[in-house]
Amino acid sequence: HNLIVKFKDGVTKRMKKNRALGRWARKTRFPLNSSSHQQKKGFIRKRNRFAFDQLAFVELSPKDNRDKVIKEIASHPDVAYVEPDYLISAFATFPNDPEFFALWSLHNTGNRTHPKGVDIDATSAWDVTTGDPSVIVAVVDTGIDYNHEDLAANMWKNSSEIEGDKNGDGFPGEKGIDDDGDGLIDEDSEGCGSNGIDGMGNPCKWTNDLVNDDDENGYPDDVYGYDFSTCDYHNTEGDCLLPKDWDSDPIDNSIHGTHVAGTIGAVGNNGIGITGVAWNVKLMAIKFLGREGKGSISDALHSIQYAIDHGAHIINNSWGGAEFSQALQDVINDAHQAGITVIAAAGNEHSDNLQYPAALDNVIAVGSTDPWDNLSIYPFEGGSNFGPWVDVSAPGSNIYSTLPNNGYGKRSGTSMASPHVAGVAALLKSHFPNISHEEMERRIKDGVRIHDREIIGNKVHAYWALVDRGTQSVGFSRQAEVVKEEDGFAEISVDRRGHQGAVSVRYQTHAGSALAEVDYLTSSGILSWKNGETGEKSILITLLNETIPDHLDQFEIRLTDPVGTTLYSDRLSVMIYDQDDGARFYEDEIKKWEHHGSISVDIHKHSFSGSSITVEVRTIDGTAKAGEDYQPVTRNLSWDPGAFQSKSVAVPLINDSHSEEDEYFYLTLSNPA
Repeated sequence: HNLIVKFKDGVTKRMKKNRALGRWARKTRFPLNSSSHQQKKGFIRKRNRFAFDQLAFVELSPKDNRDKVIKEIASHPDVAYVEPDYLISAFATFPNDPEFFALWSLHNTGNRTHPKGVDIDATSAWDVTTGDPSVIVAVVDTGIDYNHEDLAANMWKNSSEIEGDKNGDGFPGEKGIDDDGDGLIDEDSEGCGSNGIDGMGNPCKWTNDLVNDDDENGYPDDVYGYDFSTCDYHNTEGDCLLPKDWDSDPIDNSIHGTHVAGTIGAVGNNGIGITGVAWNVKLMAIKFLGREGKGSISDALHSIQYAIDHGAHIINNSWGGAEFSQALQDVINDAHQAGITVIAAAGNEHSDNLQYPAALDNVIAVGSTDPWDNLSIYPFEGGSNFGPWVDVSAPGSNIYSTLPNNGYGKRSGTSMASPHVAGVAALLKSHFPNISHEEMERRIKDGVRIHDREIIGNKVHAYWALVDRGTQSVGFSRQAEVVKEEDGFAEISVDRRGHQGAVSVRYQTHAGSALAEVDYLTSSGILSWKNGETGEKSILITLLNETIPDHLDQFEIRLTDPVGTTLYSDRLSVMIYDQDDGARFYEDEIKKWEHHGSISVDIHKHSFSGSSITVEVRTIDGTAKAGEDYQPVTRNLSWDPGAFQSKSVAVPLINDSHSEEDEYFYLTLSNPA
């Protein structure tokens, strides 16, 4: 709330400057590095007088009317100009990863279907920290492709374990215990290590099944973590068709765990692929789910205990079930006592039924949101679970992340939301190494209000979590508002946190794809709160209901010039749904390997028209040919009156044995009715 004053050339004397400032001279600072100051301080070289020497900085109080003060000082003939001393910020930190802009959940630039700014504001958070490799996040899941080009550098490694016992230390198992039940204790300490030769040079007469356990933790060759799964494949009834033993290789033979790991901590700013929420972090691979994503409680218990024993700070659990387990609660309590933050997905049944471990004590339960800040409804089936037991929400619809074999792709579900929260927890642990459980949870939960806030927690906001909005600030508690053109107005809320003193803030609309006086009426003004007054104030924006199909237009409302307070959020995107519009593709381009078997394309209807809508979807050849590279599709999609949802069309891909360049074909929408 200060001013910068520039004096005219020739006005060099301090007394003359003070006369120009009048009663504000006593509240003025002059540049410390003026030429006269440099001379007095004995600088080696006397510099010429620069424009900086002609500046003065006037400090105003919250009670001063800035506009009046500017007018008063600027009217003096010795003053060249007066301007506000605006608050500026560091530019948001962007990584150089080529597919970063596919990550709408981290940085949403908006498009014809997404409101701008609906994300976790990761780029602002990265101005504070991009993570720390000392922070360990255990991914308890289907394993991780630890060789992935965008994950390998961030994989946790057991520094005490050497794969294959290459050091031949001869001390497997736990000291003082008959690990393999052969009646001998610590036999390898007598010289029968991995080479099988005793101290006399003769072959050992016994064996030891823990021969490769260098760190004597009971898990041989646990270099990247461990595989606790006892079944590699269950059928739909839950019967195990491929039983297996534990092993030391937590490689992902599914997709799920690698996708989760990429969202948490894909390597940032390495010029490859994507970036995780935390650029720098260590990912501990703990596998207990089979290739179809099922596993037992007992295997989960061992997995969590391994994370506890091996120094994890955060445990992500993108899995769950409807049955309560006291044993699972007990091991999570142990993790909590060990200072570990436990995070879990709330489930995808689109119900308020409890899911575990998310609903257990000492767990942060995570629901899923879409790019409009609504509760996620998935194109395939179901949607995010909800209810008072869901602590927080995060983006979980169409999340782009890593896939095995150096792949990348999109998945939806609370399984994709939970790792966003785990990534933010990793940033918090990096920035505040001694953060308490209570403070960690408070900062994570104090996020963005979403449209379904009555049934699901606030959406995590990475930047707010790191800087803490505090108790005395003003801002938009949401990142975007989505309104219908036919409603005629948009009501926008501005929230005040705290109640001490009188405060005010200016607001102003700014055009985007929505044009002032065409799609809405320009609006500006001042919002004020009295001393002791708190809560929300409303801004009403008039919407113009024209008949041109515009689909989705956006404009912004910005807050400036806070008096008596600070701004924690200074802009909000307003997206106008046009009821004259019909159906559109969700994306402009989709890439798939042909061995994936099919490609699924989403078509969204954003209109609120009172009649039904039908549109034809048809494939058209490009370099890829129907019958050779894909199976042609022609299909009609219909929406009932007032329906607002997405529909999916699957196009089968033909996996031939030919070596080919990348090929493409088109999907078109036509014959709307």
